[in-house]
Amino acid sequence: MIAVAVFPVGFVLLPVASRLLAAGSVDRLRGQVFIVARVAVGLIVVAVTIFELFATQIVDIYLGPAFAGSVATLRVLMLGALPWGIYMSLRTVIDARHKRPVNAINVGISFAFFVALMLILQIWVDAAKVVVPVFVISLYVLGSLTVIELWRVTHGPPPADASRDPELEVAAEDAAEPIV
Repeated sequence: MIAVAVFPVGFVLLPVASRLLAAGSVDRLRGQVFIVARVAVGLIVVAVTIFELFATQIVDIYLGPAFAGSVATLRVLMLGALPWGIYMSLRTVIDARHKRPVNAINVGISFAFFVALMLILQIWVDAAKVVVPVFVISLYVLGSLTVIELWRVTHGPPPADASRDPELEVAAEDAAEPIV
């Protein structure tokens, strides 16, 4: 549900990031990404905290008392909302910068990490007991890869094909208005 809440941010951020990168305005893009990230992370942390504090009541109201046994699993699963929300809200900045599928590569790396860790852990532990924590850890791998790539995009040189077209610079100035 948190991912659905932050998903529209990417739709708004994609054209802004594309215009700013096309105009070579990496500094402005960094400012926009910082604003969006700060708001998204703040909202996600508040939502996760509320869920963690009131998980039993939320599950009882939303799913019914028959699902009371799933509260512990859902609490662990909710810890993955932060990296997933970061990925969902900011991945479009990476898409705007690269022609190659960087986000798909990052998802593949996270999935490979999940599979490898599950294969290793199943030697010592029942796989059913660790699948949710390992999934959450792999989400943190994805979130970390997203943040690392965002750092490269917002602190590196503008794209080589960024032209200094005056129309793009005006569009970049318009896009530099805070989107939140």
